[in-house]
Amino acid sequence: MNEDEIPNKGKNERMMQRYEYDLKARSVADLQFYFKVVKMIRPLIRRVSSKNFINTVDEYALIVHIQETLLKMCEEDQDLFDELDVQNIIKDKVYLHRFFDRQNGSVTKTVEMVKEALIWRKEKRIPHITPEVVPREIYEVGAIIQHETDYEGNAVLYFRAKYAFVTKETRECGLRLMIAAVYALIEQGLAQDKGWVLFNDLTDVTMANCNIVEALNAFRIYHKYTPAGLKKVIFYNVPWFAKHILKSSVALLPSEWRKVIHFLNKNELKKIIPAENLPSFIADPTITFKTPYPADVKDIDHCDLDLLGVKNEDKDAF
Repeated sequence: MNEDEIPNKGKNERMMQRYEYDLKARSVADLQFYFKVVKMIRPLIRRVSSKNFINTVDEYALIVHIQETLLKMCEEDQDLFDELDVQNIIKDKVYLHRFFDRQNGSVTKTVEMVKEALIWRKEKRIPHITPEVVPREIYEVGAIIQHETDYEGNAVLYFRAKYAFVTKETRECGLRLMIAAVYALIEQGLAQDKGWVLFNDLTDVTMANCNIVEALNAFRIYHKYTPAGLKKVIFYNVPWFAKHILKSSVALLPSEWRKVIHFLNKNELKKIIPAENLPSFIADPTITFKTPYPADVKDIDHCDLDLLGVKNEDKDAF
């Protein structure tokens, strides 16, 4: 069979068959090495959509190079990264590809971003912040809620601004919990190549809830330390006094971010998220929505305050 006779299969399968055809004349040793590489690549290509993951052997080689560079850093300084991040991020090529995607295929920038992100994550103890360690008081306030998906299967994270009052006592904890939640959504979407949606519910907000400085700081940290995955940012029910401020702030963002931002009302919302997937407080903001949480969560007095970034004298702020 010559190259023109290769069946019309998917892009990755055709690529594999061309390599098999080209290698027929090579030595047995070369073939053994080749099939070892193919064995590693095929499960990864099947694992996620070829549209957004590793499309070519060359790209796979770049991810391997990034991984090896980061692992070498670990060997040279075993305290550089948290061990959980070494196992769950550095050793996962799918995860590394999300960083690679954020840096538009630049190996150097990807390595630097992963390094900085993981150092920051270790400093803030993000790898150890799981749903079980979040204080019960945070769940009961109900400012941050993950609920169902959009039409494309991306997880939706709701931020109910009317319940968010950032103070110097709560700022660090709120930031850690938000970033931990974002990373959890990114990890949740890896296997099926899905992302996540940030839904800012501005229903019934007051001027006291509108802190643009805090919002821009959170954006700066997200932009610097998190990989690709954010599909949409929704601003819902924006009050008249916040529209100009928000739209002026959005205009300052890079074009890649402006493209994913949507200002929506209730009718427009259903074009993005199925009605049955919307939480009940969207249809009726007056109802009490109980945020689900693990049975073994503790109140703030019995939580690891250092893990959450809370000083002992500040816990009453929660």
